[in-house]
Amino acid sequence: MTGKAAAMKKSLTLLLTLVLTGLVFFAAGCQKLQARDQLNRGVASFKAAQFNEAVSHFQNAIKLDPTLVNAKLYLATAFQSQFVPGSPAPDNMAFATNALDTYKEVLDQDPANANAVAGIARLNFDMGNLEQARTYYQKSLELSPKDPTAYYTIGAIDYQETHPSILLQRKSQDITDLSAPLITKKSTRVERQACEDLATQYTSKLDDGINQLKKALELRPGYADAMTYLNLLYREKADLACGNTTERDANLKIANDYVSQALAARKAQVAAENAKNSSGVVEQLPTKPKGQ
Repeated sequence: MTGKAAAMKKSLTLLLTLVLTGLVFFAAGCQKLQARDQLNRGVASFKAAQFNEAVSHFQNAIKLDPTLVNAKLYLATAFQSQFVPGSPAPDNMAFATNALDTYKEVLDQDPANANAVAGIARLNFDMGNLEQARTYYQKSLELSPKDPTAYYTIGAIDYQETHPSILLQRKSQDITDLSAPLITKKSTRVERQACEDLATQYTSKLDDGINQLKKALELRPGYADAMTYLNLLYREKADLACGNTTERDANLKIANDYVSQALAARKAQVAAENAKNSSGVVEQLPTKPKGQ
């Protein structure tokens, strides 16, 4: 082969390589556009609460572009939206499992994704996995330290982890009136010791819950749900005063104050919603999935 022929062959090979490379990039670009289209279709279905259809679109988007994080977030949220807390039905639990697995795929790709961490936290809370929920809400606060919902939910977890034991102690003493003190002058030595044991075990958790909920209120003034849980936690503290009437009365006063504040906050919320509806203002739907 002459030098001229060899050079021509080399040029043709190079040209063919460039053409093939261009075709590969063109195909990849087309796939990304198709993935975006599937994502948009899925978002529309998601907003219309057509979750099965949304899931199909999001899965198609991920197949076309596995790097599309928003498609995975929406897919996880679509699964989560179909999960019913408290139902052990296999189909229902499958929604939770699929949501968790998909959120974890997002974190494998983007470990600092706040939406995925918050989604896992909320899902664990709804599933009753309280310590797992606490762990992920704490991680969520590392990423979003001004999220009132995370503080609120940790406070709610503290209450849910203390209340059953206190309620059980009431039942063991045949106290059916929830407003009645756990310990009175007529309480036995055994009952007093049981109360003191509960106070030793749970006082720090109750205090933590109160602090978490107060942080939530600092970030979101008028947070009625946080006020409601503050009322409940202070009533638990009143129970664990274990016969100290001064301490019990002080905690009950604070609890009652939070009841009044929560009622006022809810009335204000209803008034604001009524005013918005009468003015014809339409609230915009979120464009990105959230964990809460």
